[in-house]
Amino acid sequence: MEEAAEIQVFIAAVVDSGGSSARSCYDRYKAILTKYQEQPQLLDGHLEGIVQPLAVLLRRTALSSTAQDTGSVQDICRLLHVLISVRGYKTVVRFFPHEASDLERVLQVLGFVADARAAADSSGDSSSIALWEAQAVLLLWLSILVLIPFDLVILDSEVTSDSSKAAAQLAYTPLAGRIMRLCQAYLQHPGAVREMAALLLARLLTRPDMAAALTDFLQWQQQALAAAAGPSTVFLLPGILQTLALIFKFGRRKQLLPLAPQLWQQVASLLGDDSSSSSASSSLGSNALARKLAVKLVQRIGLVLLPPQLGGWRHVRAAADLGHNLAAATGASAAAAAAPGSEAQQDAGAAGAAAETEIPEEIEDVLGVLLSSCCDRDTVVRWSAAKGVGRLASCLPLMLAEEVVDGMLGLLVPSEPDSAWHGGCLAIAELARRSILSPQRLPSLSPLLQQALSYDVRRGPCSVGAHVRDAAAYVCWALARAYEPQQLSACVAELSSSLLTMACYDREVNCRRAAASAFQECVGRLGSFPHGLEILAVADYYSVGNAANAYLHVAPFVAQFPEYTAALLQHLADVKLRHWDRALRALAAMGLAALAPVAAAQLARGALPQLLKLVTDDVLEVRTGAVLGVAELLPALAAALPSHEAAVVNHAADSSCDGALGAWLEPAVAEGVVNVLSRLEVAGLYRGKGGELMREAAARLVEQVAAAVGSLEVVPLVQFGLGRRQQQQQEGSSSMQQRQQSTGTPDDAGGEDEQDADAEADDAAHTAAGDSGNKQEDSSSKQRRPPLQLPLTAEYHICALRLVLDCLGHVQNSIQASGVAALRAHACAFHADAVQRPQLLALVQQCCSRLTDRDSLPAARRGAAAGLGVLPAELVGQQAAEVLAVLAAAAQVPGETQPGLEVETRIAAVSSLAQLTLELLVSSSAAAAAAAAAEQPGPRGSSPALPMQLEGGSTAAAAAAAAAAAAAAAAAVPEQQSMREDVAALLLRLWQTQTG
Repeated sequence: MEEAAEIQVFIAAVVDSGGSSARSCYDRYKAILTKYQEQPQLLDGHLEGIVQPLAVLLRRTALSSTAQDTGSVQDICRLLHVLISVRGYKTVVRFFPHEASDLERVLQVLGFVADARAAADSSGDSSSIALWEAQAVLLLWLSILVLIPFDLVILDSEVTSDSSKAAAQLAYTPLAGRIMRLCQAYLQHPGAVREMAALLLARLLTRPDMAAALTDFLQWQQQALAAAAGPSTVFLLPGILQTLALIFKFGRRKQLLPLAPQLWQQVASLLGDDSSSSSASSSLGSNALARKLAVKLVQRIGLVLLPPQLGGWRHVRAAADLGHNLAAATGASAAAAAAPGSEAQQDAGAAGAAAETEIPEEIEDVLGVLLSSCCDRDTVVRWSAAKGVGRLASCLPLMLAEEVVDGMLGLLVPSEPDSAWHGGCLAIAELARRSILSPQRLPSLSPLLQQALSYDVRRGPCSVGAHVRDAAAYVCWALARAYEPQQLSACVAELSSSLLTMACYDREVNCRRAAASAFQECVGRLGSFPHGLEILAVADYYSVGNAANAYLHVAPFVAQFPEYTAALLQHLADVKLRHWDRALRALAAMGLAALAPVAAAQLARGALPQLLKLVTDDVLEVRTGAVLGVAELLPALAAALPSHEAAVVNHAADSSCDGALGAWLEPAVAEGVVNVLSRLEVAGLYRGKGGELMREAAARLVEQVAAAVGSLEVVPLVQFGLGRRQQQQQEGSSSMQQRQQSTGTPDDAGGEDEQDADAEADDAAHTAAGDSGNKQEDSSSKQRRPPLQLPLTAEYHICALRLVLDCLGHVQNSIQASGVAALRAHACAFHADAVQRPQLLALVQQCCSRLTDRDSLPAARRGAAAGLGVLPAELVGQQAAEVLAVLAAAAQVPGETQPGLEVETRIAAVSSLAQLTLELLVSSSAAAAAAAAAEQPGPRGSSPALPMQLEGGSTAAAAAAAAAAAAAAAAAVPEQQSMREDVAALLLRLWQTQTG
């Protein structure tokens, strides 16, 4: 605790001032302690030093307080209440004073505070919050004081005085009566006071000398629930149920057994569907807290009714032994290691079968309520019912326990809702943790567990099932702790693959972490999971917390082990690429491509043909995922070829493998890739519902085909928090640095090292785009990827350019950004082709026409301006002056006489001016440097200087005019920080070029 010194200063100041300074330091004190809400155990080392001085001060102040002066008590109680809220009352109350003489005085102070609270509530005073907190702390203190091992009659001043001898003839003391009446009033209020009042009542009524008071309270609660009506029932019912549940927790069985049947009838009527029942029963259905407390009370009534002994038939695991685990892992004497445990289990089972136990008839109804509560709509109710099933089953005979297990397994069927699956998994985990599941049931449980680990049911625009998968991971964790490795040997292959698939690819972070924790538990306790220790070094609780890291880093590492490759591939191709979440489908496509280095053959011959069949599927999610999967696979398979070339030659010795991926792809598969765009156009999938998603996916396919065929750098897909504009800026700066390095332009020597360090850092905040992009850049710098050989036809190029032009004119920014990215890749890959160059030049002219046409739609002008900025200098060529002039005109600031274009178009024009001008400058510098090096080669490793001026005066003049227009436009839109940065970079490069 880093603020321990500051907290101690506050405590010392409060103690020295007698509580008067508690109010001034409360806000800072609360802010410090609230930070530990998620990990309150970190306070345990300092808890005694915080609570004990405050508790001693509270006792001293309470003993001297009067009805008119309770301010110091309130302020000190508020400080203690913060600790109770953060750490829990069970831990904090251990440091409270418990002098027997304080009981009556603390009760009196509680009455003073209650009167002050009533007055504050009636007047609307805001200080009533502090009064409620003070009452909760005082009730908690009383719950410790009533545990004194003396008869309360000794401490009651009314009984010991000479004038009140008649009070001694009562069934219980007046002091106990005052506590009961005060707590009964508090049970009707929400918040911490109700919980503390229930705790105090339970502690008081379970004392050996309070049997009569317990009977009176049971009569009162029946009358109160019968008379309750309206909103008061919502608060009174949980208070009474919590009190009864705590009574059955603290009380002795001998004392509670005569009361259990009567209470069971009352709770059964509350939980029943009888419409003639009281308002308390009707309000129970809409009150999750009340149902949870009712289930808790039911299970504790059942435990009281059952004999207090555990079944001797339960499976008993042998003592944990590292030597036995290592022997089982190496296959040496595993059966011998388990022999003693199995014999003990058989002996215990025989003894349990021989014993005859009389089971009360109410137990069957109690189990029925718990089994039905496992399907409740609220998680807290299902969790409480699951724990009750485990506790009761451990006390039942073998035959009845087997029936309970059958009932739980019966919930894991497709016809049951997700709540039943979740409750069933929780109950099975509790049964396994308590060694109630027979080892013979484990093989039949394994397929149900696999279904639960992948449970995901579509409901409208989303799906349900995360809670089921989390509970299934809990089952795996419990099995690892309760059973021997040889008893789970038949389930190891299935469970390990399912857990790792969930840890790498689940959508929810809590499910990924639950699966990683369960896998770690299985590896540590069973020692039979293949490559467990190696995988744990990478796939731990923290590394799977970030989805991008789990998909792109952890999963490829796990896939290198043959035992898990097929499961990971199948899950991505059959499940995640069809997911309803758009971002997850895109990440799944990238994850599928990330597996190419270890599973290129399976992807090329299995996953890719399968995805090609689904690109025109009737379901939108299926076809968009298929197109994205095909797009991401193409450059990944091309990059993976060099490391798998020998394997391909060995697999197909009669086929030619000349260093291109064409030898890997079947002709039908390669042709299917080329025909995807035409199939989408013919099917009309760019129109109607989902047309926008299909446009983006198809544009990504165009971009990736160009990257694969033209050996271009692969640009990662936008993912998880990285905007398309931010990605374009990163891509532009990255490509500019690469061009500067290729031409020898002086640059920051440490920039590349910093990028490599960032790429290697495993930060959970990194996005999928950033991480995969850096790694692909590193791999491409080491070894140049061979181009992908695809039979691209004229029809493909026509469809691609038509799609690009359509995306550039779309109103959605994301689709425009996809079209810009596709145009950049397609133009860079095919601008040198004699057949495709005229078509690309025609597209450039169309963009210029759209930008100059004032009658065009604003979205079309904006897309045309953005598209012109990503064209390669080799394509623009002689049209550079015209294109720059068009962009400069579009970027002009509107004047009084001449209206300008909309601000979005001007922003796109300025950005394109900066990008295109820099592209032209670098291209001309590279050409001049190459010519100078050919005429007079300099020392090896030296960087050629930039030319004094650009070749071609028209281009230089156009660039200067473009810079001036960009500067003016940027000044007119000062809030565009990225535009100012682009313009600054443009002016800097122009100055460097002109000055040499």
